Parts: sequence; structure tokens; C-alpha cells
Amino acid sequence: MPKKLKARLFASLSQCSTALKISIEALRKAKRMGCVAFRANGSIDEAELLKFFSKHAEELKAKPKGKRGALTLKDQKLNEEIRRLKNRNDKDDGKLILAAAFCAAVHEVGASMKSILRQKLELEYPAAVAGLDIPQARVFGKRLNDEIILEFQKLGAMLGAAALAR
Repeated sequence: MPKKLKARLFASLSQCSTALKISIEALRKAKRMGCVAFRANGSIDEAELLKFFSKHAEELKAKPKGKRGALTLKDQKLNEEIRRLKNRNDKDDGKLILAAAFCAAVHEVGASMKSILRQKLELEYPAAVAGLDIPQARVFGKRLNDEIILEFQKLGAMLGAAALAR
């Protein structure tokens, strides 16, 4: 289940900037874009701000300016802050799993499928379909397909468990 962020309100841009490690320029840009985190009394709602940064990451990113098309150091920093916030939001929302857990699950299921395919296609299939007509041979193929699908479903369950274990 995704973690709930504790609602924090910041009194000023500088306080918000310091606490969340977001540049003031990025906050001003979000405010100009109509972010609802900025209240009429001047306070800033952290949860709303993080949602806004997550949803509008591409629009908030600095674009290259000038003839050379290179980003200034300030713009590069802004883009990195946005990337970091988006990753943090994804982690808090439970949208990320560890790459090691993913690789382990794929490797385990791949090994299982390899043994199933080798067993069925190299050893059982030739003897099982010898002398059978086409519809009967298809039944054997459908059973093999069902076993492969079952292994893929195990992969989904493993990845779901890995995401919950975080």
C-alpha cells in the first residue's frame, strides 16, 4: 500500500526550497504554471506540490536556449531536481521495484520455462504425437502453452511480491 505523506505547509518559497531541496526558480515556474499547492495566504502545500512536479515533470524541465542549444548549469540542476522528485514520488507510491529482484524473478522463471520446453519438445512431444492426427497433436500443444502461461503468471506474482517487500 502506498505510503501517505504527512501534510506539511511551508510559509515561504525559501522555506519550501530548503526543506525539499528544490530551487526557488523551479518553485516559481510551478507557481506560474498554476500549481494549486500555492495558497492565497502565501503558504505552500508539500503534498500538492510533489503531485504537481510528478505530473508536470516534462513541462517543468528546462529547455535548451540560444544558438548552441545547451542547457545552462542552472537548468541542468533544475532538471535533476525534477527527476529526483519524480523518482521519490514513484517510490512513495509503490511504483518501483528493485532491479535485483526483477532480474532474479526473470532468471528463475526463465530457467523453469527452459526446462519445461526442453522436457516437452525434445523428450515427450515426438513420442506423444507419433501416430496421432492433427487435432490430437494440437491438444498436446495447448497443454504445453498452458504450462508456459502458468510460468509467466508466476513471474507476475514474484514481481508483485518484490514490490510489496520494499
